[in-house]
Amino acid sequence: MRPFNSSQNPRPFFAGPGVLAVVELTPLLIPYFLGFFLFQGLNAAFPLYLQLRLGLSEKQVVVMWTSINSVALLVGALTRIPAGLFADKVGRQKALFIGFGLYFTSIAILWNSTSYFAIAIAISLIRIGVNLYAMSGRATVSRSRRDKGFKNGILTAITGLGGFVGATALTAVLDFYPPEYIIILTFILILGDLFFFVLSLAVIPRFFAKITNGEEKPDLDLYSTTKIRDQLSFEAFQRPGIYKSFLRFLTVGIIIGLIRPVYPIYGKNVLSLTASTIGLAIGLSSLAQIIWAPIVGRALRKYSADKVANVMALGFSVSALTLMFSRISSLFYVLSLLILTMSTSGFFTADITRQSQIVKKNEFSLVFGTASTLVFVGSSASSYVSGILYQMGPETSFVTALLVSLVVLVFDFAITARTNKKRLK
Repeated sequence: MRPFNSSQNPRPFFAGPGVLAVVELTPLLIPYFLGFFLFQGLNAAFPLYLQLRLGLSEKQVVVMWTSINSVALLVGALTRIPAGLFADKVGRQKALFIGFGLYFTSIAILWNSTSYFAIAIAISLIRIGVNLYAMSGRATVSRSRRDKGFKNGILTAITGLGGFVGATALTAVLDFYPPEYIIILTFILILGDLFFFVLSLAVIPRFFAKITNGEEKPDLDLYSTTKIRDQLSFEAFQRPGIYKSFLRFLTVGIIIGLIRPVYPIYGKNVLSLTASTIGLAIGLSSLAQIIWAPIVGRALRKYSADKVANVMALGFSVSALTLMFSRISSLFYVLSLLILTMSTSGFFTADITRQSQIVKKNEFSLVFGTASTLVFVGSSASSYVSGILYQMGPETSFVTALLVSLVVLVFDFAITARTNKKRLK
């Protein structure tokens, strides 16, 4: 009789490449969900929370929230690259635990204070925590041995799930309970997410080994470290196509900053929608991202990341144009954010994958950190400007977003055409 060999046992029918990718990413997906629950949820609910709790007028809440959001985004921009370098230096698992600590600190501040400076500090801490999660997650996938495009799509999808649950849950709470309850709900979620994160670190490697019959190990590197001097390889900036990524990321930041901060305020005060309806619109757009991002990730197996990113960029112009028809029907209001979110998630999935294909592993955090810093630089500046434009006319910020997207879209296609022409020569 031959000795028993576990590799002779067939794998479970569900253990295909897609399922295995999701299973091995689970320890990342759990904190990713939390980070974007807080980031997108508070973006949707917090201006309404301030208006209800502090009794502010429409103009007062626009000025207060856009300035707070601008400060938080600026902090996010300034800490994006350091967060990536730090996570690679200490190990991504430790960086994720530090992110949980920042979230608990932020919620404690929000519970005990309603002053402008305290809220700005609290929201900024959340932004730093999201940076640690995002940089850890994308750097981990950049080191993957297989299917980077699909895994980037999964990470983008889970940001949509977190955004959907955060936006719908927190805005619904504002409709039925005192505004302080969103702080309590957020605290409970952070605590629960931390528990499941710790549990996943112990359970997932064993579960993965079981469904692969011990033939494979999870393609998830949370523990390796890289010295900062080894990460600061400025040769990465000389690689073809990197500056095109930087231009794209900056543009996306500007457009997001022009639309998202005033989106819930516009819905409540101009379209007379309830907080729940606004939250549902924001949540549905994030929910679509859950389905859309993995589809884009699979498309990257067939089409070049550059071409996919170009197609996604068209959606920014369509979104801004659609939003300007919201007074005719609230359907345009909902549809515009849906298009914006799908375009953004598809673009990030494609271009982040493109960056990981261009640069070396030790260069990725610096390049991706620089690109995503430009998102926050653009959104920080335009978030502040959006409040000024809104007071000039509620749709003025949306018109500006349309103009910016069209100008950069033309510029981007011109660069692509010039590059293709050089290749032909």
